[in-house]
Amino acid sequence: MRNGFKIFAVIAIAVIAIGGIVVMQQPREEAPERGTSPAGYDEYAKAVDTEFCKTVASQLAALGDDPALGFRSAGSPAEEDAANLLAQTMKDIGLENVTVDRSETDGWTFGGADITFEGADGTAATAVLGGYQTNIVADNERLPLVYLDGTAAGYEGVDVAGKLVLMDIDQEGEWWINYPAYQAHIKGARAIVACSGMEEGIDARIGSQDICGGADAPALAISASDRDAIRRAIYENGYESGGARQIDVTLNADSVVEEDKGSRNIWGEIPGETDESIMFIAHYDGYYHSFYDDASGVGIVLGIAKAMRDGGVKPEKTFRFILHGAEEWGRTGTEADWATGAYEQIVNIRPEWAERAFALFNIDSGYPLASMRGFDINVPAELEDFARASVSSFGDRSSVSVTPEMSPPSSYREDFIYNACGVPTFATEGGEGDEQYFASMYHSNMDDMEVGGYSDAGALGISRYIGYTALLLDRTPLRPLKFADRLDVLKETLQDYADPLFAPHLMANVDRAIESAKALDNFISDFNADYKLAVAEAERDKTNRESSGDEGAAEKLDEMKNLAMRINADIYGVYRAMQDELLRLDRNLEPGFANEGLQNNLTMLYGARDALSDGDAESTVYTYLSEIESVYAATAFDEYVYDKFAEGLDEGVEGTWAEGRLVSKACRADAVVRSLMKKAGDESADALYGETSTSSAAESPGADEGAVTGPAIDGASGSAIYGDEASPSAVEGEEAGGAVMGPEEYPFSDELLMLEELIEGQENTLRNVYNDQEVALARLIDSMNELLDTYAEENGAKGVA
Repeated sequence: MRNGFKIFAVIAIAVIAIGGIVVMQQPREEAPERGTSPAGYDEYAKAVDTEFCKTVASQLAALGDDPALGFRSAGSPAEEDAANLLAQTMKDIGLENVTVDRSETDGWTFGGADITFEGADGTAATAVLGGYQTNIVADNERLPLVYLDGTAAGYEGVDVAGKLVLMDIDQEGEWWINYPAYQAHIKGARAIVACSGMEEGIDARIGSQDICGGADAPALAISASDRDAIRRAIYENGYESGGARQIDVTLNADSVVEEDKGSRNIWGEIPGETDESIMFIAHYDGYYHSFYDDASGVGIVLGIAKAMRDGGVKPEKTFRFILHGAEEWGRTGTEADWATGAYEQIVNIRPEWAERAFALFNIDSGYPLASMRGFDINVPAELEDFARASVSSFGDRSSVSVTPEMSPPSSYREDFIYNACGVPTFATEGGEGDEQYFASMYHSNMDDMEVGGYSDAGALGISRYIGYTALLLDRTPLRPLKFADRLDVLKETLQDYADPLFAPHLMANVDRAIESAKALDNFISDFNADYKLAVAEAERDKTNRESSGDEGAAEKLDEMKNLAMRINADIYGVYRAMQDELLRLDRNLEPGFANEGLQNNLTMLYGARDALSDGDAESTVYTYLSEIESVYAATAFDEYVYDKFAEGLDEGVEGTWAEGRLVSKACRADAVVRSLMKKAGDESADALYGETSTSSAAESPGADEGAVTGPAIDGASGSAIYGDEASPSAVEGEEAGGAVMGPEEYPFSDELLMLEELIEGQENTLRNVYNDQEVALARLIDSMNELLDTYAEENGAKGVA
């Protein structure tokens, strides 16, 4: 999860689009005063039933295709059973327009797997296995099994054709499962059996993730205790064959991936007075029994819906409750294989929802474990001020804490694609007491209420805050967005790189866009404040109207409501343009501004060049180049394996939430890595890397803060932008980082030239990105000013002509 940027409060500025007149004014409070409640909240809060939330979660968690471990995956029989259960529950609690939408996804059914083997003591033992989204079907299949390091080095001199390969993997700290799975596949292995570690190891834990690749490289999951038992058996009872010690085991497996199988999204509504909507989402598929991720979220979403109905809440905006399938996985052969159900729903099935969606709440974290003491609420920059105000006014209505966090909506959650389609999002995240889940239970057989318990206070706290904020938004006429805050963050990311030589007018355009955004922000804030006054006036005059027949205040309020819906359509256009034109995904599928990933690449490339000019190949590889995109995997896997995923990412994202959002092609620094590592193998490692060198990432430091001195940091020069004469060349015997080498002493000429080419390519790509941003900002400025011109006079808001 990205760290949020701290946004300081600014004075809102209203700017006349033509003429440049500026009026200064403090923005007015968006949330009610502490202690007051939005209409309908008190009745809603009394009706929240956490026992109902827990019951729904338990019923859902009980459904699974594997009798031993669960699994409700896209397109599987268990997912269909879950969809039917949830649709009926929606009807039972009184939601209207209950609909099951079929989404175009691939399907995976995991019916279970196990290995039977002779233990070290000579007795038969069985290891129950988890699964990944790959094809492997076996019925008492007798196979040899070897235990190897899953990297390319582990296969040297070893024949694994037709064998099971037992291995360890740290997906958080090293590489994803697709790399060792495919490495084994091209070596002819029957399948890998991976023990996936977590921060807090639990011997009985079996963990799985999305495969991020094709179904043709089979993978299964095993616990640490069963891995250890098999390793002991290999040591005590194994035999040598094909260059490795092994034992014979019996495999049963039933894991089937089907393309175009289809999944289901279920939704129902509490209709409002308008077709504007506030949406509540969660996902009902899951690994293992997945009580917390995300059956508990489904229970809370339906609990919110039930409390709204039971409390007699009559919203002005339509409240829509959506439960997605295919969140954990839904597309084979791509690294963007998750959140498929949400992508299908808002992009292909119901795209018309986006323009009228006022806000969305995603309940997919902040899990109500017994240890839970609080949760975070993640919002994009535009909503940070509103979120902070809502948390403050919510006050002590809950015994668990709520902390607003600002960062781009994570691509690891379903709210990402809704936000990318122009829907402002709130998402629950882990908070105080939630560390237990992510350290030991995430995506595993430990995701069970019997393991983590259930916090009624936690479920109540989430339900109350989400309900409170939704009802607050329900009576807010304009989306309470602060566009200047997003642009302030963009400016921060550009400070060190976007100088006149890169983009002569970009920073000026950012400043102009910020001023226009402040004017729009001020307009929105003023309109919402005036609307609150109009509501209060209408309430005060209600008795007089009834006796005198004077409908003036009521008519004014209706006019403001109608005007607000028209303005919101244009605000949606601005917000959507922000997502479409400024926000992108880097090659790790992390969201941010288009310039950020490229700037990181250049920082690392500049550092690598300096280190290699000094003859420090180890730092070049492990401190710098390994920090670029997925390059670190090149240190461990065959070139063919690395190429499959580096090159396949671009084509593989078609038809996913990442399509059209990747910034650029891969930065192929892996070629430099392989060349340097080959030299380390061909010559004395001491001569290249020093006596203490290893190829282990665990012993190789990350980039020290402030250690890189690229042109964007301290004015030193980069080859393409600042001229070749300033580019250091140790090959020619010039000074490089204080060291002088002659050509005969310098073994890395080819690699240094390769780095220079990479730097030039990345600089050119970054320059193009800056040009695109400059054009996009100009369009945004026009859109914001046009909106102000169109509605300022009609609304008569203070500070806007």
